[in-house]
Amino acid sequence: MKKSLLAIGAVLALTNVDAQLLFSEDWTAPQVWSTYQGPTDPDTLNWGIGTTAAFSAQGNMGISASWSPDPAPNGTPLTPDNMLISPNIDMSAVTGSVSLSFKVGSPEPTASNFYQEFISVYVLNSINDLATATPVHAAALAGGEQLYTFNYDISSMAAGEDTVLLVFRHHNCTDENFIVLDDINVTNGGLGINEAITEASVFPNPANEVLNIVTTEELAEVRIMTMDGKVAFISATSNVNVADLKSGMYLYEAITVSGKVARGNFVKN
Repeated sequence: MKKSLLAIGAVLALTNVDAQLLFSEDWTAPQVWSTYQGPTDPDTLNWGIGTTAAFSAQGNMGISASWSPDPAPNGTPLTPDNMLISPNIDMSAVTGSVSLSFKVGSPEPTASNFYQEFISVYVLNSINDLATATPVHAAALAGGEQLYTFNYDISSMAAGEDTVLLVFRHHNCTDENFIVLDDINVTNGGLGINEAITEASVFPNPANEVLNIVTTEELAEVRIMTMDGKVAFISATSNVNVADLKSGMYLYEAITVSGKVARGNFVKN
């Protein structure tokens, strides 16, 4: 099995929004993170810090593998359950909106089919909440040789809390190559740092059973939230089944494969 590390440049259209930076990690001078390995992960490898030729301009990045090059020539498939846990972020004095942004990607070309790393991201007030927590992000990478930027409103989980932990979990995949993680930012106010905005058509609104969300780019996921920002569920398709929701008004957050975001609200009959 041969894994390629060739990469081409990718350009994202970004919109800068003024915001107060509460936490930042670009791995230049890393903060004190913890790692944990799930009980189903048979190897001893976990998250580390390194560079890759595919994204050389980024410098140091967080890296977690789902394949090992040893022993040659075919290497060894890995089935990771690798968790990277941030230091505590004290947000007890924070009010208003709080946003989390980060970049993830694979150095593999899309054509290789070795790019489908899966990552879940949690925002916790205690590490003991992990087993029952709903991730703010849970998806496989949509393609290779590109860094995808994701942005999430985490106000309901973070604002006013004296303990906020970010957990990046590389799991639910095997025999790909490795995932990279960079430019993690938590901001107060605005929509976050370097958030890319897109437009969406949403119909029917009000909706009874299916809410259709159409954007100019392919969607990676759709998050349906209550009006206080709590995640009701995450859909992997643009035809969102809302039949089980109670009647009322909800928020949607549609995220494209390139990390652009469309937000709005709809009514469930």
